Amino acid sequence: MNNNLNFKQLLFQSLYDKINKIMSSSKIILKSALITLVTLIGAALVAFAVLSLAFPSAMAKMCEKTNNYSFAVRYAALSYTYSGDGEDVARCVENAISSGKSSLVVKYGGKFLSHPQFSEVCDKKTEEWQRAFSGNADIGQQVEERNLVLDYRFYICGEIAVARYTRGDMNGALEAAEKGCENYTGFPAGNPYVQLALKVVAENDAQGKAELKSALDEKFGSETGEYFTGVYDLMK
Repeated sequence: MNNNLNFKQLLFQSLYDKINKIMSSSKIILKSALITLVTLIGAALVAFAVLSLAFPSAMAKMCEKTNNYSFAVRYAALSYTYSGDGEDVARCVENAISSGKSSLVVKYGGKFLSHPQFSEVCDKKTEEWQRAFSGNADIGQQVEERNLVLDYRFYICGEIAVARYTRGDMNGALEAAEKGCENYTGFPAGNPYVQLALKVVAENDAQGKAELKSALDEKFGSETGEYFTGVYDLMK
């Protein structure tokens, strides 16, 4: 009987030892796998950080292609920090507009409006627009029918004006609108004041209407064109 018990005890002990060895080996394998995984993740994070810092313009382009404009703004801003170039800060504003975040439009819009290359960049982008649209008969027809002026200044300054107004800065909004019209006389179609007026009307903002009407009186008081009259009447 004792011999049988001893045999069973030895058998169970042998099985227990084997199970322990297997478990120990599994733990070692699992530990090694975890260390390898953590190392790979760490290396990937380091590589990503290096790419982000070394090639922010390329990272911004990648984010733009995936419609991740909030991150694209930040990478474009980093690129601008390195270069100080007007086109880079304009890119910040464009991505900020696409992100839908008025705070970012205000932040980088101010930098662009005061940048010494503002006019140069606007002229270059306006030429690019005109070349792109010249081959599109539908757009060309709409521009002609509505007597629109294809000027990048109108677009970018209008967006900045609207963003500033949205953030509660009507004076800043009017400054941005005026900046967009600095190369023009009269009241050309599609100018930044129009974008601002449409936003104020959409908000049904009585005070905003009064302030914008006063600004239009001061700057375009002698204007009698049909287009101006139509926009001006919106402020009543």
